[in-house]
Amino acid sequence: MNPTPQPLSRRGALLAGTAALAGGLGLAGSTDAAVRIPERSRSRLPALTPAQRAGQCVIHSYPGLTPPARLMDAIREGRTAGVIFFAENIKSLSQIEGVIQAMNEANTSAP
Repeated sequence: MNPTPQPLSRRGALLAGTAALAGGLGLAGSTDAAVRIPERSRSRLPALTPAQRAGQCVIHSYPGLTPPARLMDAIREGRTAGVIFFAENIKSLSQIEGVIQAMNEANTSAP
């Protein structure tokens, strides 16, 4: 008898999606993924590493009210397309404004 499959948690779904994306971009086992960038945009974009290019396709989330250091590092290093907020991330308008301001500041140094 097969056990009943359990639904994925939000974090599990995000991890599965990230793994699928990395595999689809050819990053699983490869260090040179080919991401198509329109010719007109190439001169405006700095050269990104394969990890940065893959990160530009990933939306992150985090538990709690404060973003973890590894997420802030990913933003600074240009390895994230964005962040999605859920109810557990928001205590008040001023709190989430502070989080967004910190993320925007981190993004100013991103490639």
